Amino acid sequence: MFVHFGFLHIVFNMLALLLFGGAIEQRYGKPRYLMLYLGAGVLGSATSLAFTHATLSAGASGAIFGIIGAMLAVAVWNRHRPGMSGQVRSLLFLIGINVFFGVASPGIDLHAHIGGLIGGFVIGSALEASIRQRGPARAALQIAGYAVVVVASYVLTSAHVV
Repeated sequence: MFVHFGFLHIVFNMLALLLFGGAIEQRYGKPRYLMLYLGAGVLGSATSLAFTHATLSAGASGAIFGIIGAMLAVAVWNRHRPGMSGQVRSLLFLIGINVFFGVASPGIDLHAHIGGLIGGFVIGSALEASIRQRGPARAALQIAGYAVVVVASYVLTSAHVV
């Protein structure tokens, strides 16, 4: 997540982070945003490790796809609000294009992208559900979202070791 293959690789990842990260950071605050970024990135890396069998991989794109997954969670959880159903379609289109390029282009770690996307969606969904709660239930939902991603990361990396 912190190592890249050259200058352009990091530039494109940071550009994507600049485009997508601000809205999620503003919505959840810096600490939750950081945990979402790290959690999605770790799940992306674990998914890559589990399914590519130790192929060399680098980059922040799993974490960035986690941010996109969280954006999708926001749009899905708030789809009754004006403009959000269009946002769901736009994000699904963006994800579809990226899956296409991930399949069509060698050297793109589609497993990391999908793992990060799922991690971001799970954490984002937990954070969105927690907004509707008060007291201990709110904190429990937030922790549960992160815990699911951590456990999934552990299971994927443990499965790879065998």
